[in-house]
Amino acid sequence: FAGNPELQEWTARAELQDKLSYP
Repeated sequence: FAGNPELQEWTARAELQDKLSYP
């Protein structure tokens, strides 16, 4: 996602939510 910072940010946020959902 190097060419799409916005998508990269969304992916990072999704991964963070996943970690919060499954500690």
